[in-house]
Amino acid sequence: MKEIIVFSNRKGGTGKSSSVYNLGYFLSEKNKVLLIDFDSQGHLGVWAGLKQSKVKEKNIYISLVKFIKNKTIDKDDVFKIKENLYILPSNQDLSALDMELMNVENNKTVLKDFIIEIEEDYDYIIIDTEPAFGMTALNGYVAATQLIIPIKTDYLSMIGVSQLMSLYYKVKSTMNPSIEFVGILPTFYNKRTNLAKNLMKELIETFGKDKIFSPIRKDIKLSEAPYYGKSIFEFAKKSHGEQDYRKFGEEYLKKAGEKNGIR
Repeated sequence: MKEIIVFSNRKGGTGKSSSVYNLGYFLSEKNKVLLIDFDSQGHLGVWAGLKQSKVKEKNIYISLVKFIKNKTIDKDDVFKIKENLYILPSNQDLSALDMELMNVENNKTVLKDFIIEIEEDYDYIIIDTEPAFGMTALNGYVAATQLIIPIKTDYLSMIGVSQLMSLYYKVKSTMNPSIEFVGILPTFYNKRTNLAKNLMKELIETFGKDKIFSPIRKDIKLSEAPYYGKSIFEFAKKSHGEQDYRKFGEEYLKKAGEKNGIR
């Protein structure tokens, strides 16, 4: 079964784009993966090493506007990063999408309808959403089959989780019954601090151990990798970041496999 995974957090600086890119890279070792950058900051394209001049010519905003107006999709708009890994990047143009969608019929399902036209080409589609929750981010939720919430292991990030879960339940009950909450991915984890350990304990007590992925430790290599346009698997093998994202990928596959009856 194909999965459409949305990563969402209303707070910036949670490692959301890093997690999308590195999970996508991990899954592409054995599957065909499309990354959709639905965040106007355009960080996925940076991770992929795309030049901004190229992103200006081809991006998800341009593709969606063409789809809205003509109901056509140009598959050449997709960039190939490497074998089995592809991306529809974004830039600041995407910030105009909310306005564009205001006068569109069925404006909550535009991304879903777009993905339906291309999903047969991929095993996984992973969406990186805007921190601000408007019509653009809502389209990500409505299109997805799975939700993963990355959170920085600090107190302010914890406060926002309940808001995200309320949003998830609202979308699931009213617009997209197919979406499932896969789990929370703690990031920037420092096991030497009592705060981080206490927050991990609180997450497990609140959501259950099966809904909490093993944490991604704080690692300078994760900050350096996008500068070179490389995944953590290429940039720093055997680093904490590489080890943790590989473990995250393995845990994700186990959870997805259990959902689909695969052991």
